[in-house]
Amino acid sequence: MAYDKFNILKSSCVPLPIENVDTDQIIPARFLKATERVGFGENLFRDWRFNSDNSPKEDFVLNNKKYKGKILVGGKNFGSGSSREHAAWAIYDYGFRCVISSFFADIFRANCLNIGVLPVQVSPEFLEKLFNQIYENPETEIEVDLTTQKVSITEQKISERFEINSYKKENMLNGYDDKDYLIFNNKRTTQTFRLSGDQDRVFKEMSKKGEEFRVHLLQGTTGSGKTIVYFKQIDEILKKGKQALILLPEIGLTTEFEKKFEEFFGFRAAIWHSGITPKKKKIIWSGISSGTIKVVIGARSSLFLPFKKLGLIIVDEEHDQSFKQDEGVIYNARDMAISRAFFENFPINLVTSIPSLETFNNIKKGKFSVSKISERFEKASLPNYEIVNLNKTKLEPNSWLSKEIIEKVKYHLSINDQVLFFVNRRGFAPNVFCKKCLKIFACPNC
Repeated sequence: MAYDKFNILKSSCVPLPIENVDTDQIIPARFLKATERVGFGENLFRDWRFNSDNSPKEDFVLNNKKYKGKILVGGKNFGSGSSREHAAWAIYDYGFRCVISSFFADIFRANCLNIGVLPVQVSPEFLEKLFNQIYENPETEIEVDLTTQKVSITEQKISERFEINSYKKENMLNGYDDKDYLIFNNKRTTQTFRLSGDQDRVFKEMSKKGEEFRVHLLQGTTGSGKTIVYFKQIDEILKKGKQALILLPEIGLTTEFEKKFEEFFGFRAAIWHSGITPKKKKIIWSGISSGTIKVVIGARSSLFLPFKKLGLIIVDEEHDQSFKQDEGVIYNARDMAISRAFFENFPINLVTSIPSLETFNNIKKGKFSVSKISERFEKASLPNYEIVNLNKTKLEPNSWLSKEIIEKVKYHLSINDQVLFFVNRRGFAPNVFCKKCLKIFACPNC
């Protein structure tokens, strides 16, 4: 965990002059800008911390006074709102390592501890003295001493004791034991995977631009071996001591994918989605921020994890609509992943069999590069298929299956095969049209 890095923290402070701090106001400003959601609430740090080009300012400017430092002095009530996890990460990202307030919401306090920000709770009276001193002199130095459990205003020689025993009981200050990370670091015997000619060509194309930001689309038919190609690239990133993130659109895909990952690399990746237990999330969060965990496979929320040295993002099935979040902060995880790669200057690969319209347009404009694998691995054949045009086939009354389909089903059942009917958008008809001339009927008054 982050707290073994200091026993005593001496720093100037940044005041947060709001009594009740809503954590929805501390969603990372860079992500709000990237999603054009700058108007979402009143982001407390947006104008203080970033220039118009998203580069960080050296100082926070409030009321024409400049403040800087690693300590954030918050309001009387800190941590309401729904975005407590993202807020803790944002505070860390803005450079703070300690938050001082007279009250913390339990969930916010726990998230701060997990990510590496120490929440120090003081009395309202002491907090008011802190504010007054900081406003009077922005260069006021505060000392937070974990050994004596005291926070002090150096100039006035005023101090107050704070409690950390509960933090120790929660095993947050001392971090987790190495055994907690064993499942993510134990190396086992792996299978040998050799790239085909097509795969090797694509791998070299993906590696051309090195470790700087670029967006590359890997397009290939189902079964062409796209996964092995980007596994190979992840392997190269890991050898350089960096971390990697694989974004999947659905939680249901993670189990099978995890097995495939372990077969290739010989160790387990950390899995992150809403179904993971709180205890395991704490271990994963800690391991990622310390650099102990190297690879994360997750749903869209894993994009906001505090990686210590992220070197590559893979967005698998980039065309999938599940990457879009339409509640709370609206964003598309694919686009946000591109934004994060741009901000931190590392490559990102989009993977699909059929690219989304947005990606296709960016390829045509030359913004994204692309590599294609046209054949299945080892030239395996595609399944046979036949299209039955129901406009030219007369169906039996009250039936939605043609005679051809029924005959095919009977044949496969007779040889003990299984049959799957996939009904797309059952009972859904956006338009009414004539089957003979295909004229679409519309209401003349609409």
